[in-house]
Amino acid sequence: TKALTQSLILSHFHILLRIMTITNSLPSHASVHRGVKMTKPALFTILGIAAIATWALVNAKSSMNAYISNDVAEVHQIRRALSVISSSSNDIDSTSEKDNSAMRKFIILSQQRSGARFLASLLNKHSSIKCGNEELFNRLKKRGLRELMESQSFDEYMKQISISMDLLRGSEKNDVIGNFTHVGFELMYDQGVKRFSSHLLHELNEENVKIIHLIRKNKLHQYVSHESFEKDRQLRAEMKHKAHPTNEAEVSALDSSALDGNIRDIFDYIMDKNSENRYLEELLDAEFGRKGYYTVYYEDLNRDVQGEMASIFDFLDLNHETVESEYVKIHKGKPTREYFVEEDREKIEDAIRDSSYEFMLDSDDHENLGW
Repeated sequence: TKALTQSLILSHFHILLRIMTITNSLPSHASVHRGVKMTKPALFTILGIAAIATWALVNAKSSMNAYISNDVAEVHQIRRALSVISSSSNDIDSTSEKDNSAMRKFIILSQQRSGARFLASLLNKHSSIKCGNEELFNRLKKRGLRELMESQSFDEYMKQISISMDLLRGSEKNDVIGNFTHVGFELMYDQGVKRFSSHLLHELNEENVKIIHLIRKNKLHQYVSHESFEKDRQLRAEMKHKAHPTNEAEVSALDSSALDGNIRDIFDYIMDKNSENRYLEELLDAEFGRKGYYTVYYEDLNRDVQGEMASIFDFLDLNHETVESEYVKIHKGKPTREYFVEEDREKIEDAIRDSSYEFMLDSDDHENLGW
């Protein structure tokens, strides 16, 4: 546009000069080109019009230059603004990356009725930890997508784990958001762990997610806990916390039920859970090495809460804090046999004493009174 304007102005100046030259050589009345008569006043009129046109073009050039200058200035201003935004965005991204790298993640791998809720509640009492329960399972269940646990692809599964971590990280704790450095939740074996097995563990290792493997050694007690809780679904529906009682009234109601002692069911349960534990330990050893993850036994945790939690805090690179759970134990101060109907007690004891599981009938000198 600028070049075109300059070209037009130069052309008009050439025309003006030509007219002025012709005009000065003409008499008062003269004939101009092909018999057309033109007087000097007429020519001066033409010259005036041409001068006005030239002035207009010059002024247009000036306006155009000013417009272009303003436009260029505005472009530079926009560029500077974009540069600032880009810089800010980079700062935000780097801060976000810094926050993500600073936020330590962990997962509690376990089986149902092994004390995972108890451990999570203890971890959550640490001032630097936000620990959820079965966040992945609960979120999918709430959205009516529970079946995705077994049907989704591995990529989608990992995406759901990441979303669950992010949602947990962004939730409130003691009315303050972001006052913690560690975030994690429980993941049961049957919630995608067995299905994706080594693939899952490898991905978690790549993402520097720390693994706490919680095992309940006494599978007979685990069986009692599982069956007792499954027996009264109505009571579970009425409880505030569906997986664990929080007051003595709920404990008393759950504690009053007696189980049928089907020997085959008991042994199948014990063998199945032991087999799962061994399988996960082999996978964890292969991926993380024996010292790359932390194994905690429910019985040890129950016997020495602060000592075991101190070891877990060391594993997570955290300062030691005294922590207490809000949950109330269901099975305490009562011999194991009393959880079964009286007519089945003797045959259960005989069967277990004749097996490699005899230790499960013993007392641990704490809350477990033995058979």
